[in-house]
Amino acid sequence: MPGHDPQNTGLSTNVGPSSSFVELVDGWPKALGDSAQEEPTIGSDGTIYVGDDSGQIIAFNPDGSEKWPAPIQDPISNHSGVFGVVVTDDAVFAGFGENSKIGKFSASTGAQVG
Repeated sequence: MPGHDPQNTGLSTNVGPSSSFVELVDGWPKALGDSAQEEPTIGSDGTIYVGDDSGQIIAFNPDGSEKWPAPIQDPISNHSGVFGVVVTDDAVFAGFGENSKIGKFSASTGAQVG
């Protein structure tokens, strides 16, 4: 459903980390290897996931330290940008724009699954 709910608020039902805003922004901003076209996604543990135009997904801890980078191998990305990241308890799913493919990755390591 576009907008997440009937009111199209785009708001998640997940509760974010219990840290204060000041603690969350220490160590920010972060530079990506390429520009990002989509908003970051925040997992239930506070991990921030963002994909860039080069086809890489990067996971950051809430304190700004890098959890893992996932350089995506062809033929999934084919050097296509990441357009959307969805996180479950154990997996990260990413859509790749130019080639219309979806990849599945480990939420803990960033390793490609399957």
